[in-house]
Amino acid sequence: FVETTTGNQELKFTSGPHLLVTRSGSIEGEGISGHVEFRGESGRVQLKKIEGQVSGRTHAGAIELSVLNWSGKERAWIETESGNIRLDLPKKFSGDVDLWAEKSGVKLDFPLKLRKTHWLSRLTRTESADGQPEATTPGASVNSRIRGRVGEGGEELRVHSKSGSIEVGSK
Repeated sequence: FVETTTGNQELKFTSGPHLLVTRSGSIEGEGISGHVEFRGESGRVQLKKIEGQVSGRTHAGAIELSVLNWSGKERAWIETESGNIRLDLPKKFSGDVDLWAEKSGVKLDFPLKLRKTHWLSRLTRTESADGQPEATTPGASVNSRIRGRVGEGGEELRVHSKSGSIEVGSK
């Protein structure tokens, strides 16, 4: 557990459960393994080379996460009120995703089986023989929200930005 009122937090090459809380300042980390949870009022969150699962929110600040090995055993939520979110997941990521950028766009670089869609535009998709949505093209861009299954599915990953864009890619 790390908490600061003002000032930046920096973690490198740690393992175990992590709870990172700051009122004013950035949260930065690299080479973190285990469950990572963050909370921030103002400041950027940048976590690289994560092995495990990550969840958290900021009120004002961009979020950049790079996950080498996602072991999502429970629902994960990544959210900012004001800021862009960039999330890089492993190429073999599987999970149910809900990506929602209220006032901007969403870009997803994974094939997706649609569960339910809201406010879609410019989304390329195919339909199965029974007319049900089946898959999207990687790199498709949507306005606002997309929900679906990546790979074999799994625990839900929710990513939400009230006034910024969301980009989910693979590494």
